[in-house]
Amino acid sequence: MPPRRSSRLQARPLAGASAQQPVDADDGADPETQEPTTRPKKRSKRATGKTAAGGTSGEQKPKLRGNRGKLANFTEMPLDILFEILEHMRPVDILHIARTTKALRGILMCRRTAISIWKAAFSNCPDIPECPDDLNEPQYANLMFLKHCHGCLKPNAKAYWRIRARYCSRCAGERAVTFASFGSDGLYIPMQVIPPRSRSEVRRYIAGSSIAAFRETLNALPSEEERQAFKQACQERERRVIQHVIDCEEWVRKQKNERSRELEEIRDRRYSHIVDRLFDMGYEPERDTIESSAFWNLPQVKHSKELTDREWERILPDLVAYITQQKEQRIRYNRPYRLRSAVEIVKTLVEAYNMRQPPDQPTLAVADVCLLPPFKSVILDTPPDIEITAESFGDAMDLLPQLTPAWFEASTDQLVARIAEITSHEATRQSLELATSWFGCAAAVTCQVAPHHGASIITHHHMHFSLQSDVETRSAYAELSFAFGALKHGPWRPESFELVRGVPELVRACGLDPESATAAEMDALDPWVACRGSRCAKPVEHGEGKGDIKVFNWRAAVQHALYTHRYSSAAPTVWNMLDAKQTEHARSAARPQLEAAAIEVHVCMRCRERVPRGLDNMNLWHHTRGIHSDANRLGADSKPEEFGIVHGLPAPPPKNITLPVSLFQC
Repeated sequence: MPPRRSSRLQARPLAGASAQQPVDADDGADPETQEPTTRPKKRSKRATGKTAAGGTSGEQKPKLRGNRGKLANFTEMPLDILFEILEHMRPVDILHIARTTKALRGILMCRRTAISIWKAAFSNCPDIPECPDDLNEPQYANLMFLKHCHGCLKPNAKAYWRIRARYCSRCAGERAVTFASFGSDGLYIPMQVIPPRSRSEVRRYIAGSSIAAFRETLNALPSEEERQAFKQACQERERRVIQHVIDCEEWVRKQKNERSRELEEIRDRRYSHIVDRLFDMGYEPERDTIESSAFWNLPQVKHSKELTDREWERILPDLVAYITQQKEQRIRYNRPYRLRSAVEIVKTLVEAYNMRQPPDQPTLAVADVCLLPPFKSVILDTPPDIEITAESFGDAMDLLPQLTPAWFEASTDQLVARIAEITSHEATRQSLELATSWFGCAAAVTCQVAPHHGASIITHHHMHFSLQSDVETRSAYAELSFAFGALKHGPWRPESFELVRGVPELVRACGLDPESATAAEMDALDPWVACRGSRCAKPVEHGEGKGDIKVFNWRAAVQHALYTHRYSSAAPTVWNMLDAKQTEHARSAARPQLEAAAIEVHVCMRCRERVPRGLDNMNLWHHTRGIHSDANRLGADSKPEEFGIVHGLPAPPPKNITLPVSLFQC
């Protein structure tokens, strides 16, 4: 097609050096071989009638952001000042400026006028490899600093250093050839392997220059010596290219590391400024949250941008919301441990209080004290930012002497209601005096002091996890259940106890009415019985009393019924009352144990739990370890002050009393 010859396209020379407009040097052309061209003048558009008439064209004009026309007078300044400014820039900056206006492009793409600018710009980039011979400075800057594809301008294209180009995967695939396409000629042409997409894919290469042009030049040489010299020159060029590739890859690696370091420093400064501002706002108590790695990794914090006042106002609501959320989560997580610490403080105070009371005065268990309203309010309702100390319970401890009797009265009524629930008969407080009112702890298998008679079960402490029916206490106990784990016992609940099976049959076998006989009447009668259960009627097979028959006084029989026949699915245990002769022999055999036990009956001064089978070192060790979680306070032969003597309590039932089989033979 012949060139256009319209007079509209005739160029006018521009004033000064800015009139030079060579062909774009970063497109591969040599600026020195191009003649300066003139810039065509655009035809001005005539105003429409609506605009000329003062219409609404101003209202239809789109709003443009930013200040436009800043570089309009950039080319009119003196060239020495313009060049001085440009020489302090980086190559990528000059490349961007060259693409803003045609006038600036004409200046910066003319090698004769702009070569000093480009060289000065490259000198501002330390350690960058020298510009290769086959590229000019704009082309080299485009290769090194811009990431677009040289084929389709897609961003983030891969750099192929050996062929001086960047291509996306599609453009690289379109330009790729197989080894069969060039053969041994690839030794003299810059080639680079395209990473295969699978193991089965044939290796392909992308060439930096035309294979056909290389072969045409090679075949045009008349002699073999010239062809060999040409090949050697190509190989030497290839060695220089490989070395330059190594230098470029090393420079890129250093640039990435340097940029990473700069961004890390920016993030550190941003984080430090955020922390300082938050502390100034009063968030220093949340230091653990603010100094955590999770806070550092928040998008608002780890952003690689210097913190400004405007940016701070934008991210502050998100940071406050995160800190508040973390604070709430921390409070929820630490609350069980905070409650446990508070319960341990109450334990220390209550045990010290109990030590000052008379041995025969009943006291409350620590778990029950914690559920009293004054103590529960301090434990559960103290704000999380206020530390709970012993002084926090000062007012509550002053009320404890008045709260204790009221608690025992309420617990007695609950125990009476428990008897009525189990027996399905009406019960009163006098029902607690009946000989049948024996309670076993739900953990009787491991409880050494069960069973208990009547109201004495109220002072029994053992680990059980029953809940009352009222919502408030259930909620408080559920929240304190983890804290009660440190006490080795929970709050007292009547649902945790059961009546011992077989006791009505025992009373009836002794000749009394189970509906009216009291424990005092049974003690006065002091009956002795033998168990006629399938496992108990046989003579003792091992140990002391081998071949004899086990016998029990009535209190020992109750304990036997609890331990031996508690889980029996058969009928209640049937008892056989001993005759006068057998009873006399049994009392004589049990007298040493009863006399020794009646001398001193010991209770723990810290919890008022009765120490079983006298005050020997092993019993004390079991009690302090099982109830108070302290097994190291007692010496081998010491009698600690934590245990007191109580008079008037029934002696523990005798153990392992046997009679010869001959006494039971007719």
